[in-house]
Amino acid sequence: MQAMMKTLGCCLAMFIQIHLQGQAKFVESVFYKSILYAGGSLGASQYIGDLNPRLNAKSIRGAAGVHVGKNILKETVGIQLAYQTLHLYAADANTKDPLQIIRNLDFQSNVQELSFSVNLKLAQLRNKLNNATLYFQFGAGKIWFDPYTVLDDDKIYLRPLGTEGQFSYQTSNPVTYSTTAFFLPIGALLKVPLSNFLSLNLQYSFRFTSTGYLDDVYGRYAGFESFPISGGGYNGQLARQLQNRSTDISFGHKGTARGNLSNDQYMTASLGLEYQFWKYIYKHRLKYRKIRVPTNSEIKSVEQ
Repeated sequence: MQAMMKTLGCCLAMFIQIHLQGQAKFVESVFYKSILYAGGSLGASQYIGDLNPRLNAKSIRGAAGVHVGKNILKETVGIQLAYQTLHLYAADANTKDPLQIIRNLDFQSNVQELSFSVNLKLAQLRNKLNNATLYFQFGAGKIWFDPYTVLDDDKIYLRPLGTEGQFSYQTSNPVTYSTTAFFLPIGALLKVPLSNFLSLNLQYSFRFTSTGYLDDVYGRYAGFESFPISGGGYNGQLARQLQNRSTDISFGHKGTARGNLSNDQYMTASLGLEYQFWKYIYKHRLKYRKIRVPTNSEIKSVEQ
């Protein structure tokens, strides 16, 4: 039985080695060139900001995305367009920081992002069973978000309430924050080929954003007295309740810190599959090199 298992193992190793050698010949062949690649992924996301400065694991949520790209400069550089949807969440109640527990804020947000990135080849990881490629990835993109909280099983969007006094009596021209922002993704990408057409992708990326309101928390408390009364579609009572959710009546006076006045970030990690599209270009290369292909009649005359 052991001898049989060893034989099967050796056969499998030989098959994988021959398969990878065939793949390398296919990739380097003059008959084909890579047109583009497309793929999808599933993974996880984690928000980093006022409500989660220490990367609490309870804030991890899901993410999914699709992408399309093209390899250039002999496979050392790639360009990629990607769309991803993810969920961000954090709550002061999940931390061990006593001040955050007293503050007692929380948020959730469904985020959509569109990005353009460049992949720079860092290393080729070769061994008997693998021929993986490691890339450094960077780029730019735009995100759409809209933070909300859940109160008594009701989903309540926070931006229209102006929880930091955007609609305060003292504000002559109230302007709230935008629900779109720009971001810079920086990360690493590992591509592990499974065949001439299919590869397994592992990706990790850190997102630097241009907004501090992913979590609806940025500056200072406006104070209960600053919120207008309800009317005209505005719920002043609800705004006063959600701007300060602490049960400590001495906490959150007007002008005291509610956030850290810095922009928010988030991370993503994903596992996905990518399909490579190839084009047959042999005839094109012959024409380019001015090598004439014999016609059928010429071949027949030579045979005669």
